[in-house]
Amino acid sequence: MATPTQQPQSGTDVYKELSSDHRFFGDARFKQLTVWSAVTGFLLNAALSDKNSLSLMQHPFILPICGILFTSVFWVMEVRATLHGIEALRSKRRFEVDFAVAPMARWTLFNHTNATLILYVLSYAVWWFLVYHADTKFWLASGPFLALGICLVAFTIREYKDIWIHAWQNWQK
Repeated sequence: MATPTQQPQSGTDVYKELSSDHRFFGDARFKQLTVWSAVTGFLLNAALSDKNSLSLMQHPFILPICGILFTSVFWVMEVRATLHGIEALRSKRRFEVDFAVAPMARWTLFNHTNATLILYVLSYAVWWFLVYHADTKFWLASGPFLALGICLVAFTIREYKDIWIHAWQNWQK
């Protein structure tokens, strides 16, 4: 059985696909932040409202732990989506340089990636503080969540280090 041969793509089609890939990761990051904000707002409302629920009065650390875990997952998703988006942008920029489409843009230290990172770090710190202060008998459980937070910061530094160095070097010019 003969297989149809794939037609070679034109430069315009390749550029459109590379641009679409880059937009996809930016869009994914925006959607992730929207879902994270909605769920975090719900959890904060429940955690800081009147504790009429007997289970919340007996276990005040449940909602902060949910907040920590939820923030951790979305933090990692943000870092990974950012890195994939940067790789998509680099592919697009390589195409632009090869075909003289447009000049390369500069990465700065003051951008939405770092602003979002600060948001996740502060959120994680607030949730950890709520776990730590939720119950005097539960303070030992805050240790593993502190370790998880340190691991998340180390992971982020490892993944963003090259981007931050590049931005710092461009900023100094």
